[in-house]
Amino acid sequence: MLNKTILSTDCGNQYRRKEVAMKHNRLLSLVLASVMSIGIFPATPAFAADARSDVELTTQVDDTTKITATIPQEYVSVVSEQDLLDIALDEGLQNGEHINIHHVEVAEDVPQVVPQFIIVVNSYPTTLTKVGSEWGAQSYFVISVAKGQTTTLSKEFSKTLTAAVSGSPYSITAELQASVTASYSVTYEFSGPPESSPFNSREYRVRFYAQTYNYSQDHYMSGLYIGTRTGTVDKPTRWASYSIDSIQ
Repeated sequence: MLNKTILSTDCGNQYRRKEVAMKHNRLLSLVLASVMSIGIFPATPAFAADARSDVELTTQVDDTTKITATIPQEYVSVVSEQDLLDIALDEGLQNGEHINIHHVEVAEDVPQVVPQFIIVVNSYPTTLTKVGSEWGAQSYFVISVAKGQTTTLSKEFSKTLTAAVSGSPYSITAELQASVTASYSVTYEFSGPPESSPFNSREYRVRFYAQTYNYSQDHYMSGLYIGTRTGTVDKPTRWASYSIDSIQ
């Protein structure tokens, strides 16, 4: 009777050890799968850290002029090398001077508001076709700051670029509207190059960009086609604030 009891106990112990071993193997497989998953998909914090860094670029303007630029990572996708070349050429940068991109804001179309519970008698469906590439519309001087200095504006700086329509559309619909405003308050502090910098001054500027479109606008009255009018519209796309570090 005792031998039967011992045999029964040994069998139970062996079963439990086998069950524990199976659970251990399943846990080990899960851990290995997790490690493989982490190896294939990089952790988010590493990407977030890169997103906060600045990108340093060197651009050859012509045979004798080379400039450098600093662009925050978040604006790299909306500031091209051509933008840097345009700034260098338009502002007459000298060899070795530096551009700092501070902020870029993309213009938003004016939303179309349709009153509810009102029968729309006239409608003006409008289509746009892009013409050429985006271009620099306006550039404005804001302030210049000497090396090692910090200052503010004596009055608020504010400039706005709105859509410019040519031709005679039936209606200035949302497709023909856009607006973007660049502004600095009198409390904003502008800093010059640090004392350790080889540059002596920092000039702050803002620049607006626009895109030209051909438009075609139909006129319907109570569903009846009346006619079509065409023309062009220059719509603001974005504005950028930047500064130029100069030895002058």
